[in-house]
Amino acid sequence: MTVEKQIDVSVIVPVYNHERYVAKALDSILAQRTHYTYEILIGEDCSTDGSRAIVEEYAKAHPEIIKAFCREKNMGATRNGYDLYMKTQGRYIALLEGDDYWCHEEKLDRQISFLDSHSGYIGVAHNFQEIDANDASIIGKCIKDEDTDRDFTWKDFLRKQFLFQSATLMYHNFFLDGGDYSIIYKSHDLVGDLTVLTILLQRGNIYILPEVMSAYRSIVDSGADNACSIGYRDLALAALKNVRQFDMLRSYLKEKNDFNFWIIEQKAGYLIRMLQHKQGYTWKRWKKMASYGDRETNRKALLLVARMAKNKLLKRDNLYE
Repeated sequence: MTVEKQIDVSVIVPVYNHERYVAKALDSILAQRTHYTYEILIGEDCSTDGSRAIVEEYAKAHPEIIKAFCREKNMGATRNGYDLYMKTQGRYIALLEGDDYWCHEEKLDRQISFLDSHSGYIGVAHNFQEIDANDASIIGKCIKDEDTDRDFTWKDFLRKQFLFQSATLMYHNFFLDGGDYSIIYKSHDLVGDLTVLTILLQRGNIYILPEVMSAYRSIVDSGADNACSIGYRDLALAALKNVRQFDMLRSYLKEKNDFNFWIIEQKAGYLIRMLQHKQGYTWKRWKKMASYGDRETNRKALLLVARMAKNKLLKRDNLYE
């Protein structure tokens, strides 16, 4: 009888048009020095460049570790990621986008060891560096020292939003419990990390290690395919999608109004830009945005805009000049 080897961590790697970077990403995983077992699940989302050939080459060279899922048609970022999540077998999950990379050979070992010895935490993250399209350093250490070596809680998330980036995080594989987590792709077609983090932090805290162990590639370009670049091309649509996501996630919250502040902020910003006749900020989109969240968020957004307009007249605020 064959006994299947337990997998300690599943590393998922979403890939789309990452021809320049995906080899470095995969090499950084394969370079990990650890006695723990891991699998690499790659979702190659029907790229239009040479990403697929590179992915297939790595899968052929490392069949015992790498499972490549090459899509026949583009699924979209969160749908691609969700499909990978549902195929994971590891006790823990780590994620690495195809254009980022890990820069510490003991990243997996340290994070698995931490979670194994600290059962009270749902996950563990670490510091990271920010780089540009050509690997030049932008920020050497992105999380302030006072925010590391400590717990990251739901209240911290509401107050500070994202301190760490998705490539830094390892967490208990809650997908193994058989629940319905399709909210990951249903709530947003591009942004899944906010949804995953919401689910995690409703279950427990995340510890942030001080070491820099990954590199996040920051690219905002009109022709790029990453979420930031796509959102930048139509900021009004991005704001609408954000509010929709916050609204859909309310059912996962212990306190249903926890996202109201963000919803109000997004709605007020939209109204101001619509009044300024900014491109894309249409009345039709506003009506759609107003349908998300409760009426109280609309009322408070209008009050916030009125207060900012008054401050503008009194020269206390620039009202997003």
